[in-house]
Amino acid sequence: MTTTPSNTDVEPAHAVRPDRVWVRLLVGVSVVAGAADLIAPALVGEVIPPLATGAALTLVGLLLLRRYHRTGIAVLGITNLLLIVTGAPFSLPNLAAPASPITFVHAATLVVRVAAVAGAVGAWRQASPTGARRLTVAAAGLLSAAVMFSAVAALLTPVATAQPDDVTVEVRGFAFLPRAVRVPSGGTLYVNNADLTLHTFSVENTVLSQALPERRSARLRVDLERGTYRIFCSVPGHDAMTAALVVD
Repeated sequence: MTTTPSNTDVEPAHAVRPDRVWVRLLVGVSVVAGAADLIAPALVGEVIPPLATGAALTLVGLLLLRRYHRTGIAVLGITNLLLIVTGAPFSLPNLAAPASPITFVHAATLVVRVAAVAGAVGAWRQASPTGARRLTVAAAGLLSAAVMFSAVAALLTPVATAQPDDVTVEVRGFAFLPRAVRVPSGGTLYVNNADLTLHTFSVENTVLSQALPERRSARLRVDLERGTYRIFCSVPGHDAMTAALVVD
């Protein structure tokens, strides 16, 4: 005697395996974030070896997915996790400066990588696809919101105008120019950031510190005693940016 399988015993032709939905989330976020890791440094003119290494490992994981499925999932998941851990100290400060679109949106992709790690776990465990769909929508929404918020912030951030008696300081190519800035006590500095990244103009052992979003400028009154001070940028990774401030 033969039995006819019920509809519940036969997987519909259009059905999608649960792990495939999670893999799509993993791959989508990894590709977008990996592209951002290559494009953002190229735009600002900075070489960041860990990001290049992360992009290479992402490519390896994508290639492994086709033949060694679970190995590829593991490589992508671990790569995203490592990039979150190692990149957080450098990226999180940029989230406080939405007026710098390139660095702000790039920092937002680091947050979105959390969804990629969840995608790897969900694919590995073959979890229900419902969570993957929700995370996909959340990740796309967060990244879109970051782009729009940063664009508005950049438009609303005022640009200072130099005055005749101002002493001009240019921030270009991750350097303060000139390397020795002379200003009278009580004078005003006009600091212009020509780079496509966030910098700060900070004076060591003083309260004088000004955030400089990309392609923005500011005027700073120098109410300091006479002497020589060290100028630096407090953005993580910009340790080489130093100069001297001579107050007459």
